[in-house]
Formats: sequence, C-alpha cells, structure tokens
Amino acid sequence: MTIIERIREICKERKLPVSKLEKELGYGNGYLNPKKISAIPSDRLVEIANYLNIPVSEITVGIIKNPAAKTGNGAKIGKLFSLDDEGRRLFESFLELAEENPDTAKRFLEFAVQELRSGKRVD
Repeated sequence: MTIIERIREICKERKLPVSKLEKELGYGNGYLNPKKISAIPSDRLVEIANYLNIPVSEITVGIIKNPAAKTGNGAKIGKLFSLDDEGRRLFESFLELAEENPDTAKRFLEFAVQELRSGKRVD
C-alpha cells in the first residue's frame, strides 16, 4: 500500500472525504490521487498527519494502530522534522524506499532500534 493509498484508507475509515482534507489544507482538488502523484513532500506529509491527528509513521509505514500509542509518539515523530538538511534528505529517501519495500524498511527499523538500545553506534 502506498502512502497516498494509506491516507485515503484512513480518511475512509473516518468517513472523511479526501476532497475535504485536500480543500482544508489548501491542496488542489484531486491532489491525493495515486494516478497524479507517487510521492508526497515531507512538509505536506506532516500537515496531513497533523490534520488527521496521527503520527507520520502511521501514514508512512502503517505501524502505529494503537490509539494510546498515537498520543505518546506524535510529538516524538514530529522531532524527525527538526533534523538538519542531511537528516531530512536521508529520512525522505528512507520514506520513498519504505513505500517500495515496507518489509525491508520494518526490519531495518527493528535492527536500528535494537542497536541503539544496546548502546552500540550505528555508523
């Protein structure tokens, strides 16, 4: 499932017309049409996540489904976007690759978390 498909699915679950989301965020009608665009800039991804009141990770990799987890992680996920230019570029590249290979992306994140918790540097 692509990021756009995930956004559309979340809207459907909430009975929120995608056209309303597009209009309220100032996007053109049909902006979130998977036939029109294949990727969303990170600033718009944050805007959409904020509008839906969910962490960006729920849109990008669909991993946070527990409503209690959403409130605790939303602020932490937002910190990703306070990265420097290099960090943002790497994160955006990761998001693109995660969309193409979600299982590999998930395994990578699990590995990185395990390494960071163990105190090892991931260079």
